[in-house]
Amino acid sequence: MNLVQKNVSRATITVLLLPPILAAQPRPVTLKIKLDQETFTPAARTELQPIADMVAQLVDKLIPGAPLDYPPLGILCFEAPVLWQSKEWHFSAAPVTLSGLKLLGEPERSTGGQLRIALSVVEGYNDAPQFVFQLSHELAHVKMGHRTDNYLDETFAVALSFKALKELGYQDYLVATERSFVALLPPIVRNELTLGMWSLLRSYWQAEASRQGNRQDDRAFQTLGALLLEHDGGQDWSKLYGLWRFNVCSAMIPAGGYQTCPPNLLHMNGLGRELMALGFTGENVNE
Repeated sequence: MNLVQKNVSRATITVLLLPPILAAQPRPVTLKIKLDQETFTPAARTELQPIADMVAQLVDKLIPGAPLDYPPLGILCFEAPVLWQSKEWHFSAAPVTLSGLKLLGEPERSTGGQLRIALSVVEGYNDAPQFVFQLSHELAHVKMGHRTDNYLDETFAVALSFKALKELGYQDYLVATERSFVALLPPIVRNELTLGMWSLLRSYWQAEASRQGNRQDDRAFQTLGALLLEHDGGQDWSKLYGLWRFNVCSAMIPAGGYQTCPPNLLHMNGLGRELMALGFTGENVNE
């Protein structure tokens, strides 16, 4: 997750070069999730498929539209092999959205070059909240554009995961998850959050944003961003569709490829309120 800092000259940044993975306007396609029969047990599929359907329906409602490479029969969702969690594995760590070549350990029904989602191990109904968090997060990336990523995309994806947990009735898990990530913030920041010192929290988030670089795993930072967005209360989720168009990549991304690309904040027309909730000033964004 890279960052375009507030005062960086756009003249020094290479223009985004990407094939049209997402249509400029949302296509009226309903998301469908298919749980893999090989990696999910029959009991887990019975319990989790209806929940997957509800997550897909909610994300569709919040962010209408589907990518041009959306599989006609739906997105295959599978449990990632344990191998992917090892330090020796350098390709992908679940949860992750894939569209490139088939990787070692993917199930038989997985097709290289086709959009698919790998989750970390989810054993059944007891893991339903974790399942909702992971699946909604990855579907947010599908809607925004799964071929690029940065600190801002990740913050929006975490915010949507929290929204899904709340909407689907997993309030206890939501609170516990927020608390676990907030606990990783510095004590002074946690105190400011307790006291509702939102201006100071926005300043802290901005300072941390400038240091994110290519990080994609700073859930404490992303959680604080999600809480700032929730506090503002003005999130228009539909504006996240096709957000990849405002990411600035340094080179052409090959078919099935992926790249961390900083956001071009000045070109994010319509996201002004959301960006200002995160502490960006009027000179950095277009409302």
